[in-house]
Amino acid sequence: MTPPAAPTPEQAPFLRDDIRRLGKILGEVIKECEGSAIYDIVETLRRAAVGFRREGNAADREMLERLILGLRDREVNCVARAFTYFLQLSNIAEDRSQNRHQRLQDLGAAQAGPGAACSTRCSSWATMGFPARKYSAT
Repeated sequence: MTPPAAPTPEQAPFLRDDIRRLGKILGEVIKECEGSAIYDIVETLRRAAVGFRREGNAADREMLERLILGLRDREVNCVARAFTYFLQLSNIAEDRSQNRHQRLQDLGAAQAGPGAACSTRCSSWATMGFPARKYSAT
């Protein structure tokens, strides 16, 4: 089965919005469960990491190193957990975006003619070892 194509530029804002929304909710949960101090550390690290990635700013890199090296044990665990959750949520958003893109492709195939979407799906099932005749529209 071929992997879904990357989202088009028109679809990218949906993914970006999903990730931002999930990140905002995660931030609220962190603040409520771990406290404002941990939230502030995570936010400071996140902003410095984004700045460093986008601009390669040495000051952001130095701030990241200083902040990370200065974390206490409990803070390290909380920060690692926060970034792990964010990456998991980002992966979920990407999966959702790929599913959305696949549905749009299937709808386009369905508009090409009767049974076109089913035919596409049936050939995908066949490549995974399932008998295509069970899943065909005929």
